[in-house]
Amino acid sequence: MIKTLKRKISLLLGTLTGIIFMSILLAFNWTNYQQQLYTLKSDFRSEIQDMGWISFVKEDYDKNYFDGYEYCVIKKEDNGKLTFISDYYPEKNQEELLEYAREIIELNNSHPKRKIDSIHFSVIYMEKVLKNYGTYIILINGKTAIEASLPYVWKSMFLGVLGLFLLIFVCGQLSHWLVRPVEDTIYAEKNFISNASHELKTPLTIIGTNASLLSKEIGENKHLSYIQQETNQMSQLIQKMLTLVKLNAPVEEEHFKKFCASDALFEIIDPMESVAYEKNLKLDIQIQEQMSITGIEEQFKSVISILLDNAISYTPEHGHISVKSCILNHNFYLKVANTGAPIPKEEREMLFKRFYRQDKSRTGNDTHFGLGLSIAGNIVANHHGAIQVDSEGGENCFTVILPVKR
Repeated sequence: MIKTLKRKISLLLGTLTGIIFMSILLAFNWTNYQQQLYTLKSDFRSEIQDMGWISFVKEDYDKNYFDGYEYCVIKKEDNGKLTFISDYYPEKNQEELLEYAREIIELNNSHPKRKIDSIHFSVIYMEKVLKNYGTYIILINGKTAIEASLPYVWKSMFLGVLGLFLLIFVCGQLSHWLVRPVEDTIYAEKNFISNASHELKTPLTIIGTNASLLSKEIGENKHLSYIQQETNQMSQLIQKMLTLVKLNAPVEEEHFKKFCASDALFEIIDPMESVAYEKNLKLDIQIQEQMSITGIEEQFKSVISILLDNAISYTPEHGHISVKSCILNHNFYLKVANTGAPIPKEEREMLFKRFYRQDKSRTGNDTHFGLGLSIAGNIVANHHGAIQVDSEGGENCFTVILPVKR
């Protein structure tokens, strides 16, 4: 749980910080590129002003004067017709350039207050009205602005990669620091449960032993029976709490061993058939032979014991229980289904939480502590598997899926 919490916090912090960091880099590069376009436009305008606008539109200048610039000059007639005056824009044909000019005119007409400096990312736009000469549109290729911006882009990419690794490290440390109080609280809770359980085991054992001895001396007594019954239930509760504490600790895979799942299933199912028979329950067993999986066999047996005991407890008299198991597509499947009142959808996720029990008024069962399914869920999680419950067709079905190593 702590590892999952750390991962989620790291992911959240990393995503938010990464978005902010990348947004800053993108904004910087975009602003720098716009500045490069503005500088290119200003330099070109200064060159024209030094020469004179009349000479420029009449092409009365040395053609090498604007060496390094790609541009074209289009005259806008009073009737709206566009005519090429000069074309030094080899990357685009005249039809494309005329289409750009028409687009600019349309934008100017629809947004008269908006100042248009460039279109299509890299085409710089200028417009000049000369008295007695008409209106001229100048389009300049902004590729030199792109080339001037590239070093900053590469630097930003380097900073982005460096920042990413730094961000992963910082988020990992920060998530560890944020989760530490929660981790300490959970650790303290585990210690308390473990210590309290061990402290209670001794007096419960003494009470149970003395009640048994007293029962032999005075014979059957309903008050002694109540004491023994409650003592046994408390002992079971303590044992389950200790089991849960142990399961919450990380499990090393070096303790996993290969075993026959089919034999383990039958070892648990066979003794329980008589319990099901006493309740007039029909038990249907379909288990694939010679199934081998890797894990801790005793914990695996605990899962099937918990699920089958749960099914027997919550199945009404003359009901039906089915246990099916097989290996398919490198996964081990175990399904334990029983007839009975359907489990509401909102309760299904809660079933695997500690001390959660279904509504007693609906189930009529008051002998469970709400730890069995939590234990089963922890065991399955430690084996890198999944457990889920579904209700349909008048049956509640618990499904366990475990990976099978080749």
